[in-house]
This record gives sequence, C-alpha cells and structure tokens, in this order.
Amino acid sequence: MKPIIGITAGDPNGIGPEITLKAIGDLIKKKPYRFVLFGDYEFLCGLKNRLSKTKKVSNFKIERLSKEIFLKSKGLKTKGSGITCVDFKNVPKNVVKIGKSTIGGGRAAGEYIVFGIKVAKKGLIHSLVTAPINKFSFRMGGWGNRYVDHTEMLASQTGIKYLFPMISFKGRYAVQATAHIPLNDVSRFLTKKRIVLAIQLTWKTLKKIGIRNPKIAVCGLNPHAGDGGIIGKEETNRITPAIETCQKKGIPVTGPLSSDVVWPRVWAKIYDAGIAMYHDQGQIPMKLLTTRYRKSQKDACYNGALITMGLPFIRVTPFHGTAYDIAGKGLASNSSMTEAIEMASKLAQSSF
Repeated sequence: MKPIIGITAGDPNGIGPEITLKAIGDLIKKKPYRFVLFGDYEFLCGLKNRLSKTKKVSNFKIERLSKEIFLKSKGLKTKGSGITCVDFKNVPKNVVKIGKSTIGGGRAAGEYIVFGIKVAKKGLIHSLVTAPINKFSFRMGGWGNRYVDHTEMLASQTGIKYLFPMISFKGRYAVQATAHIPLNDVSRFLTKKRIVLAIQLTWKTLKKIGIRNPKIAVCGLNPHAGDGGIIGKEETNRITPAIETCQKKGIPVTGPLSSDVVWPRVWAKIYDAGIAMYHDQGQIPMKLLTTRYRKSQKDACYNGALITMGLPFIRVTPFHGTAYDIAGKGLASNSSMTEAIEMASKLAQSSF
C-alpha cells in the first residue's frame, strides 16, 4: 500500500507553496504517490498554472475536497496515486502579499498545521510534511501567543513534552538534545532523562530509516567536552551517566566527545549520527554540509530534511525557512522539500 503523505502549504507569502508544487511535480514523474495538500485550492492551482507556463513545474491535476468531507470519508479511499487538496479557502487576494509578513498569511499557515496534526493523530494520513512558516507572521496571525514555532505547536497539540529535531542529509544525521531555547538556559534543560531519550529515539529512528546497527556519537556541552570536569561539570554529572544508561541497554553510543571530533566523523560515516547538546552545535555543521550558493543569483540552495522525533506520528520538514526575498520569483529550489517528502514516505513504509 502506498502511504498517504499530508503536506501543509506553509506561509502563502513565502516559498512553501512553490517548493511543494515543484517537489510534487518532480516526484510523480518517478513513481506514484498519494498526496494530500492542506491549503487554499484556488491559490495553489493559480500558482501551479503560473509555474507550469514557465515550465518550472510539471502540469498535474489536483482534486478538490472540503475539510468536512475529508474527515467524514476517513481520508483517501483510493488505492492508486493521486493529489488531493483539502481546501481551507483562507487565502483571499488581500492576504497575498508575496515576500511580506501578513496577519492572514500567518493565520492560514497555523490553520494548516493544526488540521495536519489532527488528521495525523486520527491516522488519516501516514506522515505529515510541513512547508516553512515565518515566525513573525505566525505571531501576527495569533499563534505566537501560544507557540513560538512548529515544534511548540506540535508538542502542545500532542501532549508530548520532549521532541527532538533530527537533520538528515545523504545518510548523515544530526540530532539536537535541546532546540529553540536561549543559550543561558541550555544547561538547566539538559537533564539526564532528556539526553537518554534523545539517544534512544535517535537509535530507533535510524533503524526505521534502514540502518541495521546504528552508531551514535554524543557531543559534550563545554569546550573539549569539559576536559574531565575542568571546563564544566555537565559532561561528568549528566551526559556521561546518560550515555552509560543507554550502553547498558545495548545501544552503541560513544561520548561525550568534543563537537569538532564528532562532526568530521559523522561526515566520514564513522558514526551514523551525532547528538548535539544545543541548537547551533548541530545546526551550523549541517548547514555547512547542506548549503550551496548558486553563482547566477544571491540565494542559497538548501538540501537535507528535518525529522521531528518523539511524536506519535511521522513529521518531516525541509531544512530552511520561507525565504521571503525570493518568494514569487520562481527561483526557489525544491531539493530540501523533495528530500523531506521522500524521507516521510520511507518512514511511513517502514511502519506498515
């Protein structure tokens, strides 16, 4: 059975809708997929037609469905391939200000995520792929009073306390034990329990991806992994005990190691994954690996995908933001979105 991939359209004023349509166009040429888009049908079809005219996306048909019918019909009954848009009718012309933050754009982006989470929890889709949102628009649209971003919304809507981002690129993986919190607070959040969960979920996720015996390295928090307690005590008091707990359970994990040791060994595939203790410790190395600047224009081409570990369903997202500066120009690369959809499909297949 082909998995049903639900895709939120993201901020309508960013590159999310464009890269979504481009990725779908590329993927359906290779093999049949079952896609459900959560967005505004008229807006997405209009954008697809404009991109088709310039041959920047292949021409394909999108079936329109209301939210109510989708929920009542218990998802997609078709066993074949197909592309359906659950129509929110929430992007009127006055909301569309390409490349700018708007209240309506932020509100629409949040509505897609809430619905995507709902149907994922009900099992109406097999995995959820979320196109980029803009945090400022998200806040303007009323969601920022409750959530900073996707991750906080996912945690709140599912009741899950610990979620961990895993960045994936060409068989290399980077996990963040803590993500969007101030550096000042990292040590306080970095408990033994959190580190143990990060290691366990990394191991389980790598096995689902298809790595039979995953090898994991854990970064220290402090320079030189604390140098035996000379430069900080987190390694001795929390990180090492967490690693030892996981080793006793049979998980092949090493550390804590200095991060400048971990990432070259992950790139060389000595380790399958590295676990960073804070956001930038894992984010920056992966950005260096996955980002390419194109000579003909000043925009970056991002690769890689981000998996959210710890949820009761599969969620993957591209490894970049809304890129307002190139939105609406047809310049956005869909490589990261394509990788996100392919990873979501792979993880869903492993769950059948």
